[in-house]
Amino acid sequence: MSAKLTTIIGDYRDVEMLPDSVIYCDPPYKDTGGYGMEFDHEAFYDWCEKQAALVLISEYWMPEDRFVCIAEFERKSTFSATNNSLSRIEKVFVPKGQLEMYKRIMNK
Repeated sequence: MSAKLTTIIGDYRDVEMLPDSVIYCDPPYKDTGGYGMEFDHEAFYDWCEKQAALVLISEYWMPEDRFVCIAEFERKSTFSATNNSLSRIEKVFVPKGQLEMYKRIMNK
């Protein structure tokens, strides 16, 4: 089996998903600044839940009624203007409706 990684930076709604894709999203984190753009998190949540392919989302927090945390990592912030030793917990989420798919793919 051959795997191909395609990295795309842009509007998630414009990306064509190929069969057997796994989608990794690193959207602007909710309630954080510095991105210089508006981002509709509710529309993004809806889009994630509608995907047939597995969606993995990097974020600090996601609505618990819609998403499940599957991993978390402590990271040092490098974007702080005053404190680059600030530690944050980044998490990876999947839509609740895809949890069984995630487990199957990961053999869990």
